[in-house]
Amino acid sequence: MRYSELIELAIEKSNLLLCKLREHLKYKEREQKTTEESIDEICLHSLSKREVIPLLIRETFLEINENVCKGNDRDGSTASIIYIPYIDEKIAYIGNVGDSRIVLCRSGEPIRLTVDHRPSEIDERRRVKDAGGTIYGNRVNACLAITRAIGDKSLHPYIISDASTMVMDFMFDRDEFIVVACDGLWDYVSEEEVVTSVRYENDPVQASITLRELAYDKGSTDNISVIVIRFKPSILQEYL
Repeated sequence: MRYSELIELAIEKSNLLLCKLREHLKYKEREQKTTEESIDEICLHSLSKREVIPLLIRETFLEINENVCKGNDRDGSTASIIYIPYIDEKIAYIGNVGDSRIVLCRSGEPIRLTVDHRPSEIDERRRVKDAGGTIYGNRVNACLAITRAIGDKSLHPYIISDASTMVMDFMFDRDEFIVVACDGLWDYVSEEEVVTSVRYENDPVQASITLRELAYDKGSTDNISVIVIRFKPSILQEYL
């Protein structure tokens, strides 16, 4: 499967996720249940948004993985998402597999919002070994440097697509921007340097380019994907 096909599939499943989330939110507003609903639906709708949305994110990751693995291609990909239903609710939902990372800048300090799924993590190493896999040179079966991914079906069941999720409460008086990027950036540029390098850049596109070039300057030869999401004008704007 080509990366373009993987992206198209991810968009399709993301739209499915949004439909599920909207359905749940509308149901909560009706404040009633009907006898025709299945037990699963009743259990789902009885949960709060903070509980059900992470479950739906995990379900969507698993569905994407299932579709990717139906073909003959053995490639895989990491994935990280941040979902903000309503900006005025000041809540974000995060999910990821692999080592693509989401970092928040809060009052000039980096806060990591995702989990790096790598063999160097004790819990991940234990899970891989319990499933019958091996870790050699910090790689699963001496092949893959991550322990969770979408695809990579030749390494199942050691590699899984079960996403780590978290719920974050925004502090808009302090939260400035978010950086979503793959390991081509994070393996060469620290989170602290990422934050300080683009804190004064108001244009998120230019901020993304700055981070990409910084990683290349530091020796990165990997592919680099970077997205900067700014919530408020750069700190420099406050003094202009």
